[in-house]
Amino acid sequence: MSLPESQHDEVQELLDQFSLDGLTAEQAARLEYLAQTDSAVCDRYVRWAFVHAGLRSYASFPGSGDGMCDGGLGGGLHPAEAVRLAVGAMGDEFELLTRPEQPKATAGFAGGLHGTVGYFSQTGPFSYLVSALVMCVAVLAAWQYKIDNVRDVGNRVASSAATGGTRKGKSAGEAATTDNAKPPLAGRVTDTADCCWNARHPSLSDADFVAVGRHIELDSGLIEITYITGAKVILQGPVTFDVDTTGGLLTAGRLTGKLDTAAMNASLHFQTSRPFVIRTPSAVVTDLGTEFGVEVDRQGRTTSHVFRGSIKICPIADSTEKQSVVLKENDSARVEVDGDRGSKVQTVVVAPDRFVRNVRGRRIPLRTFNTGDGVDEQKPDPYWQIVAATNDANFKPQQALVTTVSKEWMPNSPEKAKWISLTPRYQQLLARNNAIYTFRTTFELGENALPETAVLKGWFVVDNCVRAIRLNGQKAEVPEHAWNKYRLFFGFTFDRGFVQGTNTLEIDVENIDPETHFVTSPMGLRVDLEGSVREKATK
Repeated sequence: MSLPESQHDEVQELLDQFSLDGLTAEQAARLEYLAQTDSAVCDRYVRWAFVHAGLRSYASFPGSGDGMCDGGLGGGLHPAEAVRLAVGAMGDEFELLTRPEQPKATAGFAGGLHGTVGYFSQTGPFSYLVSALVMCVAVLAAWQYKIDNVRDVGNRVASSAATGGTRKGKSAGEAATTDNAKPPLAGRVTDTADCCWNARHPSLSDADFVAVGRHIELDSGLIEITYITGAKVILQGPVTFDVDTTGGLLTAGRLTGKLDTAAMNASLHFQTSRPFVIRTPSAVVTDLGTEFGVEVDRQGRTTSHVFRGSIKICPIADSTEKQSVVLKENDSARVEVDGDRGSKVQTVVVAPDRFVRNVRGRRIPLRTFNTGDGVDEQKPDPYWQIVAATNDANFKPQQALVTTVSKEWMPNSPEKAKWISLTPRYQQLLARNNAIYTFRTTFELGENALPETAVLKGWFVVDNCVRAIRLNGQKAEVPEHAWNKYRLFFGFTFDRGFVQGTNTLEIDVENIDPETHFVTSPMGLRVDLEGSVREKATK
């Protein structure tokens, strides 16, 4: 898959800035967005990194002499020789980064290669390249150190959390550890909602590590723990629970368990053949690859319900498992302790909505609209308006028009966004200078959405300047940008200010021309938007 020439120019400029350590936060976000949403950009980025790593490797090739690359980098190789070695090894990979992807010709490649080698043979460009490579290697080393360090810190945090409270009784997991030993990690907290903790025991927060043997007493609210294996439990307060390596002990309250077999098989951290098991005072519930709920009431009875898949439930007093029962989708059963006569499993009817299946509901994309989204050039954009102009007190709101573009502007993208303005053709874009035009679009948050969890990210390219960006009247920080950068995207973010129902996004564009001081000049805006919001918890 190849990039169109317009996008090639943008991606190449971002990669060039990356090489020179001049990438701004907005440009980094733009590059990340493009790589995540466009497979061709992702492929190009990987190739770029591969070539730079190769250049770094060959520049470090041990040699001798008094060449320009000596010491730790280059080993005595002249820059041109190091580049020739790298290019020779990379072959076509190097050519892909020297020009837009087009059908290759052998002769063309030879000429392009000669020019590229000549350029990088110069002291200045080569020093920039080597500096960028050193930075990449340092970042990779720091990244690896950070991962190892986080794991170590996680173990220490988990150890502290597991022993942070003082109580007379210890769970089986805690009894197996000494005061000086670090208990192994079981997982971490991946979500919470409205938690009120028992004051006698330490609390947990989002992203906290959870050690084996950790005792949890939650008076109210919800907490989700994701195990290293990929399994998840949602504890629903009031609840008392002790964490184990693959499950835990539910003494009182309700939980929902989910065993994602695909997630477990893909886990890079933990491989185990042990089943996911929830123990209670009266039963053992073994997950067979499913989603299920377990409740322990005040009488110590254990009730289980299966949403998907199947589980096996066995009375804890039945060591032979003769009374074990396999429950399938929509089945429910209860284990009752009958004094001296032992325990028994009986089928019951349970309301599924007693168990919370999502802490805050799943995240869903916001239904926003890029400028010119799905609209042909020279047609009105039904989702964007121009609602005000500071130079015209009688200006009436009107639909923005998807306009054609000049060679100076970033080309329109049929798949993503297009330029919009007052007129349908670039040749007619003679808006008044020193005036500010307000562009507006709206989007909806439904009744099931939680506005406080919404996030909106946007990227704009403009002729000439964006002066303000507002969501429901609240302003976002506008990134610094030059008035004549018609091919560079600049990013902005909203993580607050959303409302239930209709949300209004406004962007103020100023039209200026400080070079010619003409009365009128072209004016236009192109915006890419993406966002998400979490739904309300479902039962």
